[in-house]
Amino acid sequence: MEQNNADGQWTGLGKKTFESLQSMNLVNSVATIRGKFSSIESVKTQVVAGTFFTFILKSSLDETIDVKLFKSLPDNDSPRKVTYEVSYAILIRTPMSSVSHTETGGDDLVIITPSDEGTGQDGASSTPLETRGASWTENIVEDNDGQ
Repeated sequence: MEQNNADGQWTGLGKKTFESLQSMNLVNSVATIRGKFSSIESVKTQVVAGTFFTFILKSSLDETIDVKLFKSLPDNDSPRKVTYEVSYAILIRTPMSSVSHTETGGDDLVIITPSDEGTGQDGASSTPLETRGASWTENIVEDNDGQ
């Protein structure tokens, strides 16, 4: 029963993080991350003046993103609000890429062949993602157990 609650918590956190990263990684209105949120995997937590979450996000296009997210402790001025901020995000694997207009005459998706000198999974190159501004604030809702 506890596992189901945890899964729902992680899914919501993963989706918000994915959407935040996707909105921050637009280049000339072309998204670096093309898919939609699919899943969150390998969640690890570490508590140090807040909570760090390290996890892998996957998209519907099989993109894989390694993420470290920081959740602040509630602020003394506003004890019912916490802030989430992406510390780093790396696009580890993407099976598709945008080809520039000059190369194809349009904005087409093509399959990438992983390079031999890549650093990511399956030999594909890793791409650091922009994380400045990939943050949000949430209100803490207290559960009074029907009281």
